[in-house]
Amino acid sequence: MLHSHVFRQAGIAVSSSVPWQADAGIDTPASRRGLRDREGRVEDEEVNTRATRRLIGVTALILAAVGAILIYTTSSGGAGAGAHTGTSVADVAADPALVGEKVKVDGVVVEGSWDGGVNPMEFDIQDLEGGEDAEVLGVVWSKTAPSSFGDGSNAIVTGTLSADGVIDATELIIKCPSKYESLEGAMTVEELLADSAMEGTPTRVSGFVVAVEGQGLVLGTEKSGGTEIEVDLSETELPENVSEGTEVVVQGTLDGTVFVAESIGAAE
Repeated sequence: MLHSHVFRQAGIAVSSSVPWQADAGIDTPASRRGLRDREGRVEDEEVNTRATRRLIGVTALILAAVGAILIYTTSSGGAGAGAHTGTSVADVAADPALVGEKVKVDGVVVEGSWDGGVNPMEFDIQDLEGGEDAEVLGVVWSKTAPSSFGDGSNAIVTGTLSADGVIDATELIIKCPSKYESLEGAMTVEELLADSAMEGTPTRVSGFVVAVEGQGLVLGTEKSGGTEIEVDLSETELPENVSEGTEVVVQGTLDGTVFVAESIGAAE
């Protein structure tokens, strides 16, 4: 190298190493390793970024799905949601939030508000102590009315409330005056079901009302259930002093697994 020769002649020491070669872009094994390391780190960062984005996306989808389920459950009440119960005619009529909801209301059939010769039958109900100026709800009933239905009947109506104050009823129960029956001589539900000879034989059975369902109820050996039997009330009406949890005595006949009631009263 000419420059090195000249410098040596001038008495200037010259190093044979060239430390600026890497900065000058000269290809060396060390520089290639460093480049590969930098490229590897960049690739790892890109992979991590893509994985993080996918995780965020999946999490967002899961949260959205859970939110939709919660919204649907809240708005529909879920599959087993029940009707708004224990509400008076006045309370239902005054609450716009109940429009479109399933309600269960006790009321008295307004005199002259119905015509039994049309189907569906329409009638009005009001609170028992409401007076002449009481709030009124309309009811549409498309099935056969109970035999005791009429002016002044105490009706339990279950159905969907419309914006114009009419209940599209799916259940209609007419409650007869309070009635009591003696427990003496009545069989338990368990005894009745265990005796095959009772099939078709008129008898009296006692138990607790577990649930009231349309024109029938579930009778059990305990308030919470126990041994149960379905009771058909199509030939009688539920007394006004009988509801879920009441101990009752039912007179009727066992037909298979269903007890067909002729009368029912609260136990005394």
